Amino acid sequence: MKNKLVFFPTQQFYNAILDLTHDCLLLVDVKTKLIVYANKACSYLYGYTPEQLVGLPISVINITGDQIIQQKMSKVMQCYPETYRFESLHARKDGHTLNVEVISRMVEINTRKYFLSHITNITKQKQMQLQIQGLIRQLSSQAYYDYLTQAYNRTYLFNNYLRRITNRNIGIILLDINKFKIINDTYGHQAGDFILVEITKYIRLDIHKSGKLIRYGGDELLIVLVDTHLEELAKVAEQIETGIASKEFVFNKHKILCSVSSGIASDFVLNTKDFEDLIKKADHALYVKKKQGVVST
Repeated sequence: MKNKLVFFPTQQFYNAILDLTHDCLLLVDVKTKLIVYANKACSYLYGYTPEQLVGLPISVINITGDQIIQQKMSKVMQCYPETYRFESLHARKDGHTLNVEVISRMVEINTRKYFLSHITNITKQKQMQLQIQGLIRQLSSQAYYDYLTQAYNRTYLFNNYLRRITNRNIGIILLDINKFKIINDTYGHQAGDFILVEITKYIRLDIHKSGKLIRYGGDELLIVLVDTHLEELAKVAEQIETGIASKEFVFNKHKILCSVSSGIASDFVLNTKDFEDLIKKADHALYVKKKQGVVST
């Protein structure tokens, strides 16, 4: 009978295996919160040698603060014998910060308790997430603005703003540029765009932060004012009409006379239908005003 080779692994053997892995492994004493073991991969992540890491408080590399460190350690103990996964902010020896994912489990070695943690650098993933989130915010913002005038558009009005101002008294001013078709036909559509942009700029400055300006469609602009009644609306509308009529618009050396007409309405708004009814009232008031003034579109 052949002799069987019996192998008894040593601590050196186990350490060699742990050093072969590319994943960071840390062993932290539960009571003292000191690092008692770090594999070779930790030196690439943190810039310390494993020997330098041993004996350091975990707070040297985990820079989230003592309170959060304690909270996470408590969670790990509560989850025993299962692992607990969380994200954290760690620091390298050179001061650079790292976003890391930690998978930790409490273990008992020779009656003493430790946290065994597997640590993965997710800094690049986090940076990518932030870039994507920024792009999404940028695209969402663009979706709410009119490309020409940079005023808010109807999407913003009905999908965002309106739900924030219901159950209140809402005042609106519907503005229409007089003889806009004649301006387009006489000076070209670029001149019409120029007039629309300049009028939008003027109104935005005039209402400041008191209301929202929306390009409602074509040459129609809508001003929405919260907690505003008809008397105040009439003053604002008159101020805008007078101001625009007194302005001089110059496009390609052509002086263009321009004015606007307005229709106002005010009521308590509970929902979208109430708001749409309010716009109909303002639109009718605008129609009557233009008819009485015999203003051509």
